[in-house]
Amino acid sequence: MSARRSILIVDDDDAICETLSDVLEALGYRTVIASDGVEAVACIQKEDFALVLMDLRMPRMGGVQAYREILKWRPAVKAIMMTAYATSDLVQEALRAGAREVLSKPLAMDRLLNLIATVCP
Repeated sequence: MSARRSILIVDDDDAICETLSDVLEALGYRTVIASDGVEAVACIQKEDFALVLMDLRMPRMGGVQAYREILKWRPAVKAIMMTAYATSDLVQEALRAGAREVLSKPLAMDRLLNLIATVCP
């Protein structure tokens, strides 16, 4: 499958990763799961993705730092960030790093899927 339909899901919550993966694969996307920013960077070094769905707050390496590292390897990859801790500083930092959107958890699945469809048609 082409990279334009591939999505890297990065979250330290296994249930969120599995749910997102199941939903997206049912819609025809290919997904890979990483449990934190360090794993996400390692995945990006091995293969290309159209989109990264990433939690902002994770152990070892947070979402903004991970996305900055990811962009060094894959400058064209887009990101949608997710967080249960939507402080304005954290949201602004994510947007300055280049995230398309920062969504609050629990996720509004319709909104998320609409965003994904615009990034990965």
